[in-house]
Amino acid sequence: MAILLVCFYFFFGFRDSVFYKGFPIPIGATLTHEDSSMKVESYEWWAASEENGLPFNYLIMIRLYGWTPTEVVGSMTVYEKGDHQVAVISQEDYLGLSPRD
Repeated sequence: MAILLVCFYFFFGFRDSVFYKGFPIPIGATLTHEDSSMKVESYEWWAASEENGLPFNYLIMIRLYGWTPTEVVGSMTVYEKGDHQVAVISQEDYLGLSPRD
């Protein structure tokens, strides 16, 4: 039973980003700020960390959703899918998404 719950969370524990359709957001992350003019999203998420980065299972899901990391600068990673790019920032209990200029 525990294995089924883990598998369920691993594959269904994500929803689409507000502005970046097809980019997974953990269901445990709470949206704290969104700015539609700048396409910026901020989430409070206990698993995010600047020191340790994003959890391994989340990195796998980002890849499974078709996003490829193209650049890493400090706590920011830029992901690309087709013609779309998104900058993801992971800090202590904070997950941020913004356009890549």
